[in-house]
Amino acid sequence: MLILIIAGVGIIGSFMPWASVFGMNLAGTEDGGWLTIVLFAIGGAIAFTRGNRSEPIAKNMMPAVWGSAGVALVVALVKVFRDFGPADRGFGLWLVLLAAIAQLVVALYYKGAAGWDLPDKVADVVKSTGIKLEEAPKADSEDKDEPGV
Repeated sequence: MLILIIAGVGIIGSFMPWASVFGMNLAGTEDGGWLTIVLFAIGGAIAFTRGNRSEPIAKNMMPAVWGSAGVALVVALVKVFRDFGPADRGFGLWLVLLAAIAQLVVALYYKGAAGWDLPDKVADVVKSTGIKLEEAPKADSEDKDEPGV
């Protein structure tokens, strides 16, 4: 549900002003905003069509959610750091930037539990890969040949 709300905020921000100068506004839809609308719609559609909203999004759908949020973040960052000349960055652009960051964070850390098979311990990696680790021989202090003794 949170991804759906964030996607809605990102879509609304795409229609809002991304730049303003001398009382005139440049809406996001006039300057790359259609791309961010599509990208947020992808994440929102996946979150909406997910049956149980409290469950993590399916593993095979996670790359589409965080990938679209990541591309929206890149688009927003490019627009933020672009030289607008005398124009100020509009509220909609900042809203899109924050929504992209929020959707990426939520997708990766909160809803993405089913999307990652990260091991908890090194022993889990060893067990799943079948790597055989040999223990290093322990050196006794009596067997050491210490120089200068």
